Amino acid sequence: MQRAGARSPMSRSVPARCGSESCVFVLARAIAACGAGDVLVVVRLDRLARSVRHLLDVIEQLRGRGAGFRSLADPIDTTTPQGVFSLQVLGAVAELERRTVIKNQGGFPAGRIGDSLM
Repeated sequence: MQRAGARSPMSRSVPARCGSESCVFVLARAIAACGAGDVLVVVRLDRLARSVRHLLDVIEQLRGRGAGFRSLADPIDTTTPQGVFSLQVLGAVAELERRTVIKNQGGFPAGRIGDSLM
């Protein structure tokens, strides 16, 4: 993190299992600390977000504050054109996944006894 230029790393305070209340609090604190021109840097995406949708929400919050985002282990850096492209691809995948889930929420129709699905 220091080689990436991180000024105030919070890595030691983030619990190993993201999703807990303390992890959400640390993330909210990190986002609140970001201002215009700042970049939130994480080691890996799984240290930040629980899902692609959650990742996109976090990045949108940062964008709203004028801040960028960078993952050291993944090709996402919203301060570069390539990183923005990678983020847009992730967003497209998340939208496809969301629409597929909505379409398939009903699953297969319940069959009658003796019917077979092929």
